[in-house]
Amino acid sequence: MRALQDLQQGLFLDSDGVLLLDGVRTVILPAFFLVELQDGAEKLMGRGAFGILYRTGEEFGRRVAEMTRRSLGTEDAAAVFRRIQVRTETRGFGRAEAVRFDPGTGEALLCMERSPMVEEAGTRSHRTCYFAAGFWTGVVGVLTGLAVTGEERLCRSKGDARCEFVIGPLPLPSP
Repeated sequence: MRALQDLQQGLFLDSDGVLLLDGVRTVILPAFFLVELQDGAEKLMGRGAFGILYRTGEEFGRRVAEMTRRSLGTEDAAAVFRRIQVRTETRGFGRAEAVRFDPGTGEALLCMERSPMVEEAGTRSHRTCYFAAGFWTGVVGVLTGLAVTGEERLCRSKGDARCEFVIGPLPLPSP
């Protein structure tokens, strides 16, 4: 419960109704908001919406990794990564288990069994965790200093036992 106490200590509501979490303006929304946003984007843009969700997650992950590294005052990628895992869980994104995280190679394998996107979206014909895939890719990229890419290989929304994110270095361009 220490993580929840840390979360509570980081919350501040000012007299104008502005909510801050760890000094950052924050809005608390239910998980179905993200699903509705994704569904609306899919209806308007089709499969192209997935790239926007991934890219938004990736930029968010970068910012979270940079802020977490500064707040911890360390360049230790493994320590920052562990803190981000705890903080994403306490913020309602579910527990992401790092099966593998290698700061030297930029490779990571993360698994989630209780993604809020999946639980709200239900069974689909396609994967639904594009935002989370982008988020963890952004985190790994900042912490390793490498150009990486990632994808969701397994997704509970398609009937898999868990969501699985694979991240690795971008292929080098051909000369």
